[in-house]
Amino acid sequence: PPLGSGHFVGARVLVSPTGRGGPPTGRPPPPPQGGVGRLLSVPHVLGNPADKCRLGQQYDALAADMESAAVADFCSAHKVPFACLRAVSDDLATSVPAELADVVAGGRISWPRLMIALLRSPGLLGPLLRLERASRYAAEQLGMALATMLRKPNPS
Repeated sequence: PPLGSGHFVGARVLVSPTGRGGPPTGRPPPPPQGGVGRLLSVPHVLGNPADKCRLGQQYDALAADMESAAVADFCSAHKVPFACLRAVSDDLATSVPAELADVVAGGRISWPRLMIALLRSPGLLGPLLRLERASRYAAEQLGMALATMLRKPNPS
């Protein structure tokens, strides 16, 4: 289903192109907005809407992220229970310019690369600010959802 910024994905199963991840050990609660299903973990930012759509169909995934499979691997190796609820920051139609995606190579923002990219292409400031607002909104929504879930006993 189309998921917008601030919608949630409860990962029933994690998949990745590298074979990392697996089923979370905990059952994710049904999210207030969004869905429960497969979450694709990739090693880089998916900036092209066509790539997002193609990979989503290829892996039958509701959404993609860069972190969940690594966290699941760590938890599995250390026998720590794991469940995964993610909030969408950039939806399927959101394009992330390649210059901005390169700034997040390796999962961390490279501030020097960001400054150089903005100096070379000041037009990147608009998409950067839109991504920042969407990410902040998704984080706020996730925080509220988690606070609500922690106050309610899980029916399972």
